[in-house]
Amino acid sequence: MKVRVAVIVALLMQGALIAADADSAAKPAASAAGSPAAKAAGLAAALTLVSVHAHDTPTRDVLNVLLRDGGLPTAAADKQHLSPAAGSVRVTCDLVDQPFMLAMKEVCRLAYLEPVYDGAEARPLQRVQFAVRRADKATTRPSWVDAPACSHGPITFVALDATRISDTNLDPPDAPPNRRLQLHLLALADPRVRLVRIGSTLEIDQASDERGLSLLGPKPGDRPAADLVRDQGRWSWEITTQPMLYPPADSHTIALLRGRLRATVVTKVEKIAFDDLARPIEGERTVGGIRMRFGNVDGNGTRLALTVYRDNLPDPQWDEVRVGFNSEFVHATDAQGREFAASVQINPIGRNDAYQGPIIFRPPRWTPKEKLPPPTRPTKLVIDFPTEVEDIDVPAEFKDLPLP
Repeated sequence: MKVRVAVIVALLMQGALIAADADSAAKPAASAAGSPAAKAAGLAAALTLVSVHAHDTPTRDVLNVLLRDGGLPTAAADKQHLSPAAGSVRVTCDLVDQPFMLAMKEVCRLAYLEPVYDGAEARPLQRVQFAVRRADKATTRPSWVDAPACSHGPITFVALDATRISDTNLDPPDAPPNRRLQLHLLALADPRVRLVRIGSTLEIDQASDERGLSLLGPKPGDRPAADLVRDQGRWSWEITTQPMLYPPADSHTIALLRGRLRATVVTKVEKIAFDDLARPIEGERTVGGIRMRFGNVDGNGTRLALTVYRDNLPDPQWDEVRVGFNSEFVHATDAQGREFAASVQINPIGRNDAYQGPIIFRPPRWTPKEKLPPPTRPTKLVIDFPTEVEDIDVPAEFKDLPLP
């Protein structure tokens, strides 16, 4: 029987932002061309960098600029999503070529807001709400937007808290306590990067306190696995570090921490396009080596049938095929270019030798004030289907994190 006799947590809310680039970020030993670390570095050129220059500007206007320049929908900053109290706060900042997530974190820190993953929409970062975390000039609960962060490759890491843990096994009664140190972090994905898998554990390569004492714990036999990204539109994940050595009582900071997070990203997509859904489209096609059959759109224009065939694919690749039909990369529009919400609801059939189910279309909101007639059915469908993925190691580096 184990009894947890001591858990001490230090919230990490006083650190400065660290915008780590390819030269200053952690450099794992395996960085040869073609390695996971090198692939992560190569993705940096495709990331979303934004510049925000604001002087005593309303929060809503700053968020609109930030989202627009990031190539993202601005609905989260509209009046119906942002309260008048939040929108009235004014922001002054000068951010130049910052990773999108670091810029959003800083703007929200200045505006007393906290981005929240709400799960309501399927498009990247439409699943975000800007919640008021405290009144202007007043402090309440700690927020991750106040915590230290670093950004490299497709992930921005935010250090949430450090925890000293001591477990005592009462059988046998004289067993020594099992002591360790762990960090809890938030991993934020760049909006232009499409993740297939992401790890839940940051592997530690280097960790030491302010005196240079190593906190690096024993390496586990196997590397932590990277889990499938099943939630459509998800952009944040809570992760932990591998256990580190329990620091001495007089250690005050983690002076240096370097680690890596496993991830799998989409590096190539092929468009599956139907330019006229009013015509019969039923038939089979092969995309990226995956065989699939599409049915015709039903009479109401609300759904079409889809079957995807396994054809002896091994389990990991077969799981990734289903994720490849993530609704956030299915685009349906009508003749006027108005986008319909599309959801893909395919499930295993038989002996898991095929996925089958409908693609369902929902029309956008319409008001009588619009000059166009109400949208009734889509006329065009485009699916960005992944045909190549890469395993990468995303490095993270933090300095001078306070210890509990």
